[in-house]
Amino acid sequence: MRVASETSLLDVQPGDTTELVVEIVNTSEVIDGVSTRVIGLPEPSVTSSPAMLPLFPQTSGHVTLSLAVPGTHPAGQHSLTVEVISHGAGAGSRHSLGTGVFAGMLFATTIGIFFIPLFFGVIKGLAEGRWGRAEGEA
Repeated sequence: MRVASETSLLDVQPGDTTELVVEIVNTSEVIDGVSTRVIGLPEPSVTSSPAMLPLFPQTSGHVTLSLAVPGTHPAGQHSLTVEVISHGAGAGSRHSLGTGVFAGMLFATTIGIFFIPLFFGVIKGLAEGRWGRAEGEA
């Protein structure tokens, strides 16, 4: 999947509406459907047309995002991220695989931070003879 937009900066006042056109290219070998969302604005403030863009392999399409900046939105420059979500064949398994990989990395990090030093101390203590004997025994 390749995503591009000719617009890199939007100048919108609170209470105004603007549009952002995003080009999406399906670089895979399977038919895919994609949807978009904008991170950084309230969900009701963003509409996507079309809501689901179907793409055949090696084809492209455009999604127009209509951004209605709420009047209560703080003034100033804010970063927005356009997230493109795949809904095609195998999308569920890719999401499941990603969740499993992330959980595995979290588990490995936890073991690395807490249990490896603990095991090191236990093995070092056993090697030095600290465990298994009462105080004062030689």
